[in-house]
Amino acid sequence: MGNGTSGARSNAFAVKWTGDAVFAGNVYSGSIADTNKLIKKSEIGDAAAKGVTDSSSASAIGTGTNLVTERDVYYGLPTINNSHAYTSSTTIYAPTTGGTSGYVLRAAGTTSTPTWESVKDSTSASALSTSSNLVTERDVYYGLASINNARQTSSVSVYAPTAGGTSGQVLRAAGTTSAPTWASVADSTSASAISTGSNLVTERDIYYGLPTINNSHAYTSSTTIYAPTAGGTAGYTLVAAGATSTPTWNDTLTVNTTTGVAIKKGITLDNAVKF
Repeated sequence: MGNGTSGARSNAFAVKWTGDAVFAGNVYSGSIADTNKLIKKSEIGDAAAKGVTDSSSASAIGTGTNLVTERDVYYGLPTINNSHAYTSSTTIYAPTTGGTSGYVLRAAGTTSTPTWESVKDSTSASALSTSSNLVTERDVYYGLASINNARQTSSVSVYAPTAGGTSGQVLRAAGTTSAPTWASVADSTSASAISTGSNLVTERDIYYGLPTINNSHAYTSSTTIYAPTAGGTAGYTLVAAGATSTPTWNDTLTVNTTTGVAIKKGITLDNAVKF
């Protein structure tokens, strides 16, 4: 079918004996409209030279010029959450760059891309801080305080006071399953008697709180003091019972309350031997 002139020959459409067809323009279906265009003139030669890739195996789509089927695209794309069913209506949040070695992805919200974040990892005894850094188990292990020369686990109950004590107080046990409590300590250099209170005492408090014997507080447990264990009857006198025995109250001697002279019971002062 020609579309030339007398001076310029041209074919609009030609069919060879072999069945090949040549079109001078575009090919349409039904009517001449862009929506009905089957193939552009500029694409006819290029399309004829292309192959078609069609595979049901998971092989990556390459950079070749071959045409592909829908199935080839389906199996060629990465599997996400064990599925190929995601479409353009699904938003996937993923980092746009690779993270530094050892970094981890941290969520930034349900509609934001996660970010790479460093992880604190140390084998030195450095205290844990209030920063928002992620940490490894090892960093926590070395960052916690050592208790009884070991880092205890959650199965070990540690009993400790929950507040600092008043200056000078000491920790006092409250039982094997209770936290110790701060207790006051009686500590004095004045001669005040030791009471029946529950306060703890210092050595100094005991020293000044005990009676003075022979004008001294220096007696120790190695010194034996011999003294009666009960008060004597009025008028009785203490009679020595030897260097290593307790003296006893005795009525064989009487003391004249006027003169202070001790005489044997039954003897009058006038008959007493005078020196």
